Amino acid sequence: MAEVSGLITLDALVRKILVKKKRGNDMYNRYLQIMTDCMQHLNFHYLGAVKTTALEVNQLNKTVTYPDDYVNYVSLSIDDGKGRMWAFIKDGELLIT
Repeated sequence: MAEVSGLITLDALVRKILVKKKRGNDMYNRYLQIMTDCMQHLNFHYLGAVKTTALEVNQLNKTVTYPDDYVNYVSLSIDDGKGRMWAFIKDGELLIT
């Protein structure tokens, strides 16, 4: 299991900042929104956080609908039904028609 003793929630962090800045709880929502925006920016641009999602294939036209927060993919793979994932790779020798 991962070591989590050094982790802090955004709620706890915002409350600490409010105390240190001697601000009242009326500023909580503003500070929480700022911290949330910062975390999203860090995750997206610097930390390389990757979210794994299983997508259902539409059997009629063999397509998938991407999630609302989709930006780009790192890899695509398929479950072989035996607990192994097979990644799709780009093959430069294939003729795309």
